[in-house]
Amino acid sequence: MEDRSVSVRGIIIHQNLLLVEWWSNSGVCFPPGGRISVGEDLGQALSRELREELGVDIPPPGRHLGTILSRWQEDG
Repeated sequence: MEDRSVSVRGIIIHQNLLLVEWWSNSGVCFPPGGRISVGEDLGQALSRELREELGVDIPPPGRHLGTILSRWQEDG
C-alpha cells in the first residue's frame, strides 16, 4: 500500500546562505519542512515544521512560489 501524504518545504535564504536540513541516516540534505497537518494551509505548516524541527521562528510566507510532485520510497 502506498503511503500518501502532503508535505511542504521552504527555500530559505538569509545573508546569501541557504538553510537546509541534513538527514544523517541517509546522507542527503533537503530544504526544511515536513507533512501538513489537517486544517493547516501551506504557510502554517511550513512555519510549524521550521519551529518544531529546527527551532527557527519564521512567519508564514506571503506567497506560494511553486509546487513539485515527487515520490519517495524508503528502503526497508
